Amino acid sequence: MGLGNLAVLQARMSSSRLPGKVLMPILGKPMIRWQIESILKSSLIDEFLVATSKDSSDDILCDYLRHENINFTRGNLVNLVDRFSQVILMKNPQNVIRLTADCPLLSWQVMDEVIGLHLTSGVDYTSNVNPPTYPDGLDVEVFSRAAFDRLQVMPLSDYQLEHVTAGFYQQPEFFSLANLEAKENLSHYRWTVDTKEDMDFASEVITGLDATKEGISFLNILSFLDSHPNLHRIAAR
Repeated sequence: MGLGNLAVLQARMSSSRLPGKVLMPILGKPMIRWQIESILKSSLIDEFLVATSKDSSDDILCDYLRHENINFTRGNLVNLVDRFSQVILMKNPQNVIRLTADCPLLSWQVMDEVIGLHLTSGVDYTSNVNPPTYPDGLDVEVFSRAAFDRLQVMPLSDYQLEHVTAGFYQQPEFFSLANLEAKENLSHYRWTVDTKEDMDFASEVITGLDATKEGISFLNILSFLDSHPNLHRIAAR
């Protein structure tokens, strides 16, 4: 018997703009660890793993995950539909939660809201990015195993193969969609990490929240930034 909800964090070391960012330290812990700790607080996932690539550049990431006893798989570096296909065949989940490892400020509360909407709506694909109303860096996507089975046998563009879920939201005539919207449109804020400046921002937020003993959550980050308005970064969505 398969799983209910499988969370998959796709990660690689070969980022074009900030290579190796997933293992860069924030308060003595690799950036990816902060995101993993938030994901594991979810009450709606049954299993979690990191999906990285077979490329030699990801050997060091696998060494870290192995040392920390974090489950991981290795697959195609560029074709993420194929990488996810291998994971899904192995784990046989009913639903997959797709996350990307450039979001150290990911809020598990937002994650559970997206998963909850997916479970109650019964659609093929649910996210909080189509259209985005949450800060860039809180992206969560959920899709059903049945929908993925249909997707992977369709003719897909290189973009759709690389971005996994693009085949869902770019083809609404074939897939049913749902979207979680924030109470206020905050999509102009940038909380993701692609550059050194992004990393400096994430480090300041995490350090500030740690100093006040506040956990990393959507509301805590907003409160912290309201009291430190000079830290705000604007997204280029």
